[in-house]
Amino acid sequence: LNASEKRGRDDKDEKDRVDLQFTMRIKKPQHKSMDYKTAVWRETLYLLTEHLATHSSTIGFPEAFWAVESTLRKLKKEVKLPKINGMITALLRHIETTSAKIKGKRDQVNFGPCDMVSVKMFEDDLKANEIGRA
Repeated sequence: LNASEKRGRDDKDEKDRVDLQFTMRIKKPQHKSMDYKTAVWRETLYLLTEHLATHSSTIGFPEAFWAVESTLRKLKKEVKLPKINGMITALLRHIETTSAKIKGKRDQVNFGPCDMVSVKMFEDDLKANEIGRA
């Protein structure tokens, strides 16, 4: 589709589109409170962990999430809350462990990324090992 066709189709679907942006309204004292900041950090890290978990059994996990890992390393240096710093450290440790596990298994394979059947089997094996370990 060219840009005008795509734009036309988007205009028709505008009513059905879900708006994923929202605004939180909080009072200034809440905004400055440590409880609020900690709650926002915890929820954000929880959601990031859930997102990472959904991709943790994919063959491209180490490359797909290197930017997340890099950003977390930078944030860890800037965050002054010990609880949050500990959570970031734990999350980074899990990302490193998962990436190392996947890279180690990948080093033993003899197929390429275009061999979708073998990639699927590889990922199914990763999922099976995760379920067995949990």
